[in-house]
Amino acid sequence: MESICKYIKNTINTEFSRNEEFLNYLSVPYKSIVFSIPFKKGGKIQTLKAFRVQHNNDLGIFKGGFRLSPYVSLGEMLVLAFLMTLKSSLWELPFGGAKGGISIDPKEYTEEEIKQIVKEYVKKLNNDIGEDWDVMAPDLGTNETVMETIFNEYSQINKKFSPSITTGKPEYLYGLGFRKFSTGYGVAYATDIALKKVGLKNPRIFIQGFGNVGRYAAVKLYELGYKISGVSDSKGGIICENGIDINKLIKVKQEKGSVVFYEDCKKVSSEEFLTEPCDVLILAALENAINKENVNAIKAKLIVEGANFPIDLEIEDTLLKKNITIVPDILANGGGVYVSYFEWLKGKTSQNFENEDLEKSLKEKIETLLNKTCKDRNIRKNCYTLSLRKLYEIFIKKY
Repeated sequence: MESICKYIKNTINTEFSRNEEFLNYLSVPYKSIVFSIPFKKGGKIQTLKAFRVQHNNDLGIFKGGFRLSPYVSLGEMLVLAFLMTLKSSLWELPFGGAKGGISIDPKEYTEEEIKQIVKEYVKKLNNDIGEDWDVMAPDLGTNETVMETIFNEYSQINKKFSPSITTGKPEYLYGLGFRKFSTGYGVAYATDIALKKVGLKNPRIFIQGFGNVGRYAAVKLYELGYKISGVSDSKGGIICENGIDINKLIKVKQEKGSVVFYEDCKKVSSEEFLTEPCDVLILAALENAINKENVNAIKAKLIVEGANFPIDLEIEDTLLKKNITIVPDILANGGGVYVSYFEWLKGKTSQNFENEDLEKSLKEKIETLLNKTCKDRNIRKNCYTLSLRKLYEIFIKKY
């Protein structure tokens, strides 16, 4: 929270960035829920730490992801819930920001164990969530199966069919097929439009991270005719001057567990991958990928944030001074929450939405947002200014 507020104060020069009352209001969440989930595994009782932060609901109901990760903490949830508030404001959605998670490594648990843990999470949060209060979505370490578990448990506890309690569900539970592609496709369209705006032709594109976001960003960029020259995951990176066959790479990743097993490519470590020469660097892995230690070695001309906060805000100015254009997370990866709105609406009204229409709407929305904010290289500042102005107007009217 402090990092975002510090960024706002130091970077944005407006009436709201100088208003201490407004910044103090935003810096404290509506509610932070911290609780434990006792779970028996291997004959021993584990006490799992669980969280749900509801940051702000001035624009609408709370909405935000639910993640399973060993790095989940209250501090992380606070920052990401704040980002969700700003993102919903920028994308003009009737949502406020929230974020939740459980501090576990899902790789160390069976599917049935995760199901039981998630059910306990829903039971303890039952009185603080709801279709018209706080709606969850898939995030790091979760998927449509986990979302289905949340839906089933919440509906059973409250004895009512509640399809809008979560988004990212299977289609037979009022989900949208396009939802699983939406974040990655949004990153791809943000990259495509930004490339045209900055005038980079025949770019050398690198993608850090080949999970859901990185994979579908690669798929769509490949469809749009771009050559992907490098991809990395937690095991390392590959660089192919003649371009990577994305469909083949997906198969390699599924069968062997890492992109590093793709043949006939230069192999580098995950750390080295970030500092290799490229035109476009899509950051679709974890937070803080670019930091004080590697910022001076970054050679990209355009960086697109597929993950949340992959660049340390304190060093962003160093990148801007190197004439690097950055499309920030608040814009680049907002496709997920944008399409989630239509899934939430489908659950409330039974109205259906076609994949083609959703993709067209997503592309047009990203183009509109970039037209508004790509006035200079500091697109993040311009996005935050738009987001905060709307929240400030509500704050002034309310108080």
